[in-house]
Amino acid sequence: MAYDKTNMVLRYHIGFENPEERFKQLKEFLKRTGIHRVILFTSKFLEESAFFEDGYYEKHADLLKGYIKQLNEMGVETGINILSTVGHVFYANDGKFNFRRAVTIDAEPSRGCACVLDEEFLEYVKKQYRTYAKLNPSVIFSDDDIRGISLGQIVCLCDEHVKRISKRVGKILTREEIKKHIYSDSFETDGIKKAFFDQMKEDLNNLIVTAADAVHEESPETGFGIMTTSYPSITLDRNLKEFFEKNYDKKIRYIRPGMDYYREGDHKEIPLPFSVPAITRNIIDDDRIEYQPEVENDTYGFFYKSNAVTNMQIVWCLVNGFRNMEINLFDVLSCPAENFEEITDMFAENIPYYNKLAELIPLNHRADGLGIYADERALLRRRANDGDLIFKADWYNWIQLDGIPIGYDHKNTPWMLLAGDDILGASRDKTDSFLKKGALIDLRAAEALCYMGYGERIGVKSIEDFKAEYSGERFTDSELNGRYKLHHNSNYLNPYLLKSSLKNITYYDNAESISYIIDHHHNRLGRGVTLFENNVGERFCILPFDTNIFLQFTNVNNKRKHQLINVLTWIARGKRPVCSEDAKVVVNVNTVDDKKIITLFNLTSDIIKKPKILYEVKNKLKFINLSGEEENLCYVENEGTVEIDKPIEPLGVLVIVDLKKENQ
Repeated sequence: MAYDKTNMVLRYHIGFENPEERFKQLKEFLKRTGIHRVILFTSKFLEESAFFEDGYYEKHADLLKGYIKQLNEMGVETGINILSTVGHVFYANDGKFNFRRAVTIDAEPSRGCACVLDEEFLEYVKKQYRTYAKLNPSVIFSDDDIRGISLGQIVCLCDEHVKRISKRVGKILTREEIKKHIYSDSFETDGIKKAFFDQMKEDLNNLIVTAADAVHEESPETGFGIMTTSYPSITLDRNLKEFFEKNYDKKIRYIRPGMDYYREGDHKEIPLPFSVPAITRNIIDDDRIEYQPEVENDTYGFFYKSNAVTNMQIVWCLVNGFRNMEINLFDVLSCPAENFEEITDMFAENIPYYNKLAELIPLNHRADGLGIYADERALLRRRANDGDLIFKADWYNWIQLDGIPIGYDHKNTPWMLLAGDDILGASRDKTDSFLKKGALIDLRAAEALCYMGYGERIGVKSIEDFKAEYSGERFTDSELNGRYKLHHNSNYLNPYLLKSSLKNITYYDNAESISYIIDHHHNRLGRGVTLFENNVGERFCILPFDTNIFLQFTNVNNKRKHQLINVLTWIARGKRPVCSEDAKVVVNVNTVDDKKIITLFNLTSDIIKKPKILYEVKNKLKFINLSGEEENLCYVENEGTVEIDKPIEPLGVLVIVDLKKENQ
C-alpha cells in the first residue's frame, strides 16, 4: 500500500446494516488513495436517541473485532470514535435510562444530554469506553458532545450544579442569579460567572479523564483524543492549554478541532471555520499534541458540499502545518459506493499533490501574516452586551477576505490585531509584548485596553456612544488611503447598530484620522480609522467599530483592503504583508528555509484569469501541479505587484513557490 505522507485519517461507519458491503467499500477506498489510518464510529445517531440500551455496544464491538483484525493485517492503523457520550442528539425520555437530565441556563430540561455529575451516567460512560477499549485500538476519540452547549443551549444548571456553584462563591445562589452573572457586561471577570465556567471546566475535564482511565484499564497503550468545536466556543467549557499539560501523561494527546463547514453555503463564511485548527493549536501551544482537523461533508448528499471545497479544506490544513486531517466523506446510511465515486476519484488523483504540500510545509509550521490574539478563556472575559456571550469571531473572515493573510507566530510577526475582549485575559507581560510592536486595535479591544490603563499609551482619551441617528464613513486625503482618497466607504448604519458596535473616540494630541464618521449631509460626527504614534515610537491604528459591523464598513472592497494594507505597513515601518489583490481571494503565506510558499484560495464562483498578488519576487516563481511537481509559472512584475498568467478556477487553489536560484 502506498504511504500517504499527509497521514490523513478516514472516519467511517460499519454498523449492523450491510457490514460486509461497507467493509468492501472501505478497502477499495484505502487501496485507491493510499490512506492507511481509519477511525470507526460506534454509532450513526441519525435515527437513534442519545443513549443506547445495555448490550448494544458489546454487540457492535464484537461486530468490529473481525474487521479491525483484517485492517491491521493490511497495515492500517485503526481507532475508534465514540460518537455519543454526553448526548449528541435528542435524548428520548423513554424510561430506559435513569440519568439526571441536564438543565439549561434558561431553567429548561435539556433536549439533548444528561448531567455529567450523575453517578449512574458516569458508570454508563465507563462501561461504554471500556467495551471498545477491549479491541485494543490505536486511539479512542470522544466526540464534540462533551461540551457546555447542547443543541444550542448552555448547560448545566440543575439543582446539584447550583449548589456546587454556590459553594464555590461562599453564598446561596439561585439559578436566575447565576444566569444574570453569566451575562455580565463588566470589564472585571465576574466572580459568579467564573465559578460557573470553572465548574463546567472541572466537570468536563473529569468526565474525559474518567473515560480515558476506563480505556487504559483495558488497553494501556491506546491513545485518547478529544474533539472540540469552533472558536470561541472552545473557550466556554475548558482551558485547553491547561487540560493537555495536566493530562499528557494519561495519553490524552490527540485533538480533533472541528472545522464547522460541514456543508456548502456562503463562501465568504469559509475563512473562520477553516482557521479554527490553527487558532486551537495556538491556544494549546504544545506541538507534542497530535492535531487532527475535522474535514466532514455532512449530510453527504450531492448538493451539500462540492469536491472543490473539500479539496480547498485539505489544502488549507496542509499549508497551515497540519497533516493528520480526519476526513468524514461517506454517509452512515449504507449507501453504495457509486454514490461517492467522484470524491474517491478526487482523493486518489490528488494524493501526490497533497504529499508534495506535506513535504513543503513542516508539521505544525505557523503561517506568516497578521496575528490575532485569541485567549484560552475568551468567553469568560467576554462582556456580554445585549446577551451576546457566544460571539462570532468574524475578523478571521473579513481580514482574510480582504486578501490579508492571518499568521500564527505571534512572537515574530510585525503585525498584530487586538480584537474583542480577549486582551482582558492576557498577562501584563503579554499585553506589553503586543503593544511594543504596535497593533491594529478594534473598538472592543480599545475599550478593554483603556480599562486596563493603557489608554494614553494607545492614544485614546475617552470612548462614548454616538448620539446620531444614522452614520457612514468617508476617507480623508491621507496617502494611506491610496487611490481611494476622499471616497465614501460604507453603508449608512441605523441607531441600533450604533449602540455598541460603533462609538465616538476622543484621542490625545497628534493622533491622525484617515477617515471620519459622517451623517447623510457629510457632516463629521466623529473620528473614524485613526493612527497614533506615542512618545516611544509605538504605532497604533484604532478602528472605531467591531466585527459585528465591519462588513457594513467594508463590503469586502478594495478601499478598506488597501487602507488596511497601508496601515499595517505603516505600523511595521515599511514591512508590508504578502497580500492578494483580488476580491475574495484568500492568501496563505509560509516562509520555510529557502522558500516562500504563497497559496491562493479563490472563494468566488468566477474564474480569476490573471490573479494578482502584492509581493516582491526574490528569485523565481513556480507552482505545484496536481502531480506534485514544481512547474514554471508565467508572471509579470510591476512595482511590487505580480500578475500571474495562470487562471484559478472557481473555488480553486494555486500554490506558488519562490525558490532560491540554485533550486531553479
